[in-house]
Amino acid sequence: VVASCSYAARKFGIRSAMPMARAIKLCPELVIIPSHHRHYSEISQEIFERLSQITDDIEQVSIDEAFMDVTNISQPPEKLAKEIQTIVHEEFGLPCSLGVATNKLVAKIATDVGKSAHHADSPPNAITIVKPGEEAAFLDPLPAEILWGVGPKTAQKLEEMGIYSI
Repeated sequence: VVASCSYAARKFGIRSAMPMARAIKLCPELVIIPSHHRHYSEISQEIFERLSQITDDIEQVSIDEAFMDVTNISQPPEKLAKEIQTIVHEEFGLPCSLGVATNKLVAKIATDVGKSAHHADSPPNAITIVKPGEEAAFLDPLPAEILWGVGPKTAQKLEEMGIYSI
């Protein structure tokens, strides 16, 4: 299966967890690179150790995704997000997209919205901030399938029920 894919590969409809045979059918010139999971895990651990200097309230969701509670940091959200993005880029050479919101669900969706607005061949480096009190206005027009945990089958069921947006 496809463990991960570049944004260039995604333009062909390739997605993580897709069978490799299907990915090759979608893009016969696909470049397949063997993974180095141990190395990725080590870098991930270094990044999270570095971010724990900002806040020790970090909930790691995957090798490259986490929630950070920065409620008690007095820095403006825009400045703090840019600082985090700069740390990840300058110290580790990696892009970093961030969603800032009052809760994890909205922050996750904000991150995804920021990434999806990116159209270049380079990885996104988005910062999307949803200010307190603006959550409903931000979420309202978004498609239901962008909800965390809603896959193709659930999205189809929601459509059958007449639910198209959050």
